[in-house]
Amino acid sequence: MTTDTVGRLHEPQSGSQPGFASPVVAIAVLAGTHFLVDLFSGTVNPLWQSFESRFAMADGGLLWVVFVWYAANSVTQVAFGWWADRGHRQWLIWAGALTGVVCLGGIGLAGSQWWLAGLVLLGGLGIASFHPEGAATAGAIAPSHRSRIMAIFALCGYLGQSVGPLYSSRWTSRFGLPALAAGGLLGVALLTLLFTQRRHLPSLAGTVGGYGDVDRPPLPLGRAALLLAIGALRITPAVGAPLVLAYWLSDREQIGNLQSVFMAGIGSGSILCAIGIGPRLERPVLWLFPLLAVPCLLAIPRTDGGWLMAAVGVAGVVLGVAMPVFISYGQQMLPHHARAASSITMGASWGLASAASWSVVWLCKNLDQLDVGDAFLPLAATSAAAGLLSLTLPHLAPS
Repeated sequence: MTTDTVGRLHEPQSGSQPGFASPVVAIAVLAGTHFLVDLFSGTVNPLWQSFESRFAMADGGLLWVVFVWYAANSVTQVAFGWWADRGHRQWLIWAGALTGVVCLGGIGLAGSQWWLAGLVLLGGLGIASFHPEGAATAGAIAPSHRSRIMAIFALCGYLGQSVGPLYSSRWTSRFGLPALAAGGLLGVALLTLLFTQRRHLPSLAGTVGGYGDVDRPPLPLGRAALLLAIGALRITPAVGAPLVLAYWLSDREQIGNLQSVFMAGIGSGSILCAIGIGPRLERPVLWLFPLLAVPCLLAIPRTDGGWLMAAVGVAGVVLGVAMPVFISYGQQMLPHHARAASSITMGASWGLASAASWSVVWLCKNLDQLDVGDAFLPLAATSAAAGLLSLTLPHLAPS
């Protein structure tokens, strides 16, 4: 964000409430909480094969738990978003974050696949309940700079997802899976510190799309369906690339390193979005960058060593630029249903993308003529489809 943009954030925003003390602190609190939530969400991805070994299961034996995990933390966001749009639910930011940190911080203590499934289910529901309310509150901080605010909010989530795999893979390689509980305790302490600054968050009561909006028009299903279709296609490579890396490679630290590089790339793309993407560029970005990601994804299975890391990082950057724009565009397309829009772009889309990614990985693992690395071809195809379908998005007047 530019200095001028930050300065204007101190101006009172339309619909702001008396308790809205500091927009800059509000961004910091929400972005910091998002970082923490997504860090713990990211700790799970490198560990599936480790849990299979612990429980003496066959390769891929925990896929059903993975399905529970992705369904809980993504698809259920739609229900939480719909519910939060109909009453005062800002407490979901804190209750959801706490549930996610505690449960995912404790997965290393699970003694069976059933305990693991229960912890990731509850942790996923906590993460799902945080995102719609957190994103809607972030968007209300400075509506005239919504894309840039969402870029900061999303950036911290992507950075959390980048640090999560690196932390969990290296920490457990040295100290074992139970050592994750120590990180969970630290996460609770940091979340408590953020909670003490909650007075800086804007109240959404009485604002367009906010609490108490009794005359809210019905959800436009056509636009919601378009958002869901584009979101699922757009996010499939973002979800699928770390997943394919986890099953394509065998070294846990290499997996964690490359997953972290990919998520750091997505975060870097969000930084570029915050710096250079204004309202007039939003729609072109939504169709152009998914197309640019296609050659990057196709290059990954054809490289190794430093070139592999570079290909993974560049793919993350190109995919990451448009993600905050898509969240912001969704809120503008559904202005009276901000949480529902956020639950589609940050939740349901991820759920469908996760199902598609796991299906591709399963096929590549179980068909003799295919290698897991071949999964990058359908990931590239979904990115291309997302770019082409984005050309059908409605033109919105810059706010």
